[in-house]
Amino acid sequence: MNVDRIAFPFRSPTYQFNHSNPDVSRAMGRVQVITDMLRNDIIDYRTTHHLLGCSLPIEFMYYRYEEYSCITSVDTSSPIIHGLHRVMFENTGLLDKCDVKLADLIETHLSDLQMSCILHNVSKFREIVNGG
Repeated sequence: MNVDRIAFPFRSPTYQFNHSNPDVSRAMGRVQVITDMLRNDIIDYRTTHHLLGCSLPIEFMYYRYEEYSCITSVDTSSPIIHGLHRVMFENTGLLDKCDVKLADLIETHLSDLQMSCILHNVSKFREIVNGG
């Protein structure tokens, strides 16, 4: 297969992790599927992989390890969306996802508090992804 990058969406019926919180189920389900694919040599490390979106930021703590080095990028509006709603990430992110699309809020005029929340969330997200 001649592709530059393979992407894993944050929501897929393939992700079958049993948890009472559907956001945790999606986050841990993607971790589980990717881990299983790696352990069964289904993922080719010569191809880079991208994570489309974020159910919960805590998911990204799992990808810090060398085993996941084929995952080279992620995109998410989660820090922005939650900041717009004045929700600040904790050290592991949050437990519930605002199910709002950034495109629906693109014309929002930011208050100082919202901007502060967004900057805080971006910083926390980086800490979650990179450790530290």
